[in-house]
Order: sequence, then C-alpha cells, then structure tokens
Amino acid sequence: MKENIKVVYKHTDKKTLVPFYIGSGNPCRAKDFRSRKGSWKNYVKENGNPIVEILHSGLSIYEAVELERKEILKIGRLVDNTGPLINIMLGRSRCETTKIKISNSTRGVSRKKMEQSTKDKLTEHFGLKIIYEGVKYNSIRECSRETGKGRNTIKRHLRKLNII
Repeated sequence: MKENIKVVYKHTDKKTLVPFYIGSGNPCRAKDFRSRKGSWKNYVKENGNPIVEILHSGLSIYEAVELERKEILKIGRLVDNTGPLINIMLGRSRCETTKIKISNSTRGVSRKKMEQSTKDKLTEHFGLKIIYEGVKYNSIRECSRETGKGRNTIKRHLRKLNII
C-alpha cells in the first residue's frame, strides 16, 4: 500500500484568479467536481469550474492535513472574515487522521475531566470555528450553550447560509 500519495490542492476562480477553496486528498480528488458540499457547488454554479492547482504532492495523510490547514490559514476564510476561501473548516476536521489524533490524545480521559488548556488545544487544532449572530464560537456545542439555542437549530441556520 502506498502511503505518500496525498496532495494539497487549490481551486481558483477563472474570472478573478482569486483562490476560493483549498483541499487535500488523493490526486483525483482535486479534479473531482461531483462529490462536493453545498457552498462549493453554489460557488461553482455561479462562477464556473475552477482552475485546479496541485500545491503539494507525495504526502502522507498527516502531512497533507497539516499543509492544507496552513494554506487555509495563509489565505484566509470568508467564514471568519480573514480571506476569500469558502472553506468552513481548517482542513479535514473529521477525517480518519483527526479521529485517530483525538482518540490518542484523549485516551482514557473524558472530555469533562480534561484540563481546559487541553480542550482549547484540541479545539484550536481540530475544531470548527463558527460565527453565529455576529459572535465567534469554537464549536456548535459552545454556541448552543452560550445562546441557549439547540444544536440542531444552529445547524439548520448555518446550513441555510451555506456555512455547513
């Protein structure tokens, strides 16, 4: 089995030449326009198919996920008003790599008993950052706790805005 076959890629708007999405995965994923989320599909529906550029290749999944995150941070996301990218998450927050890393870093420790600094580090590295009603939250759960609204209510609201 080949381990170093992952890539990090950039999708750029053909009209404006502004990047709008950074991703990682197998090389064919970069040019696969069918299995995408709503916000990506909506963007392409309005602006046409993107220019695809492979930024990094020959990577392990760990390297790809980390480089994807760095590229997203470097360019910036619309969701947190730092740049043009429509990426919601800072890389693949729910891929197998993430699950393994979270599992290994929290093995034998319940989230409730963790030090707050450990929770903060996990949230910073893996977490979903959202802006709901003008306030930035580290997760949907935190938003729910602070606003008193149900998580599903918040998710529905974010889906309507094509944020998730």
